[in-house]
Amino acid sequence: MSDKETKYNQLLEEANKDTNIVGLILGGGRGKGCSTEFSDYDVLVIVNDDKEKEYKEKYESFTDTSEVYVKIYSLTGFKNYAVWGSGFEWDRYSFAHVKAQIDKPGEIQKLIDEKGKLPESEIKKVVADNLDSYINSYHRSMKNFRDKNITASVFDAAESVPLLLTAIFALEGRMKPYNKFLEWELQSFPLTKLPWSNDEFIELLKKIISSGDIETQKDVFDEMKKLFYDNGFKDVINGWNCYYMG
Repeated sequence: MSDKETKYNQLLEEANKDTNIVGLILGGGRGKGCSTEFSDYDVLVIVNDDKEKEYKEKYESFTDTSEVYVKIYSLTGFKNYAVWGSGFEWDRYSFAHVKAQIDKPGEIQKLIDEKGKLPESEIKKVVADNLDSYINSYHRSMKNFRDKNITASVFDAAESVPLLLTAIFALEGRMKPYNKFLEWELQSFPLTKLPWSNDEFIELLKKIISSGDIETQKDVFDEMKKLFYDNGFKDVINGWNCYYMG
């Protein structure tokens, strides 16, 4: 057993016995079940509201060189963390596919599950905004290629990919994975609306990012245009009909 695993297990045992600690979450690759031998232990410890300051001081030097990284949240603070509109929405994917290791009040897992996905009330807006931005980047890439500004065309193509990914995951109520987890996510929890296999989709996106290949961009755009049109976003698609698309 490695030193970091030993230290994590000691922390878990201590937290189970400590009445001031109400929850413990193992995040990162280890929490999602896709770790490597080099993965750290990213731990969220949730404490009673009146104990947050005390436990932040207690665990201030816990991480040192142990590769076990501890963040302390009060229960109320955790409830409010990464809620939509908080400015920390970007961190919601951290909670996808993660299980509470300790859940004394019986509500920690429910909070994790809510944070790990896109709120239903926000799906339409997130899809529309990112779809529109994806089309904008695609449009710019096509125009720059036409004008023989290849560098700009490639850069715009690369910028289009995360926008498309955000839109297509949002279409299924999901947060776009961090790049580290993208292939694992697609293999473990496949998108259901893709017109390609998950492996084919990844290869197409890699080709766009690496070279800005125009024909690949066109093929992907044509399929995405149909996909989003058929799923209720024809107004976004039609809004670009007057623009040059290559």
